[in-house]
Amino acid sequence: MTTRRHSRRAGVALWCVAVLLMLTAGVYQRLTGPTYPLRGEITVEDRSYSYRLRRSQENSFRLS
Repeated sequence: MTTRRHSRRAGVALWCVAVLLMLTAGVYQRLTGPTYPLRGEITVEDRSYSYRLRRSQENSFRLS
């Protein structure tokens, strides 16, 4: 039975890809996550209305 060793460069490259993937997923979740609040303004028949959509999920339980 033979075992193959990966080179040091391959290991470093895999770690870099993993970190990059994690950071990208974190940024994507932060920008599009379900708890991202939204504010805006809309005009209907020459009258302006501002709105605010609060977080879509509130956790009210506490861990003791």
